[in-house]
Amino acid sequence: MYHQITIVGNLGKDAEMRFTPSGSQVISLSVASANPYFSKENDEWVNPTVWFRIAFWGKMADSTYQKLVKGAPVFVVGALKADLSGNPRMFKRKDGTMGTSFELTAQKIRVFAKSGGQYQEPSTEEEKEDKDIPF
Repeated sequence: MYHQITIVGNLGKDAEMRFTPSGSQVISLSVASANPYFSKENDEWVNPTVWFRIAFWGKMADSTYQKLVKGAPVFVVGALKADLSGNPRMFKRKDGTMGTSFELTAQKIRVFAKSGGQYQEPSTEEEKEDKDIPF
């Protein structure tokens, strides 16, 4: 079985790069994504934010890594990482309340390009090829 998830959101902090003892590169990201909706009950827009912890294993071009800064909009494709029972990881916050963490192992990361102060969708050869797929 296989599953895949796509997230479009903004980085909550600068990416962190580290290396395992065997020399493998891993980049850690924190991405905030929102799915706004209009609440008829409150007669207002609600914008709940969901945070994702993301790990990208393997080499990444330095030019891409340098663009992974707080606030940058990103497009991430990967697989959810669950606990042994198939649920998000649960943890206890400093204030004693419980929280959950959605974690993702990324296969693809795209940083939206900044042009004239505005972010634009990525335009790489790989993205152009993806658009040719009819489904």
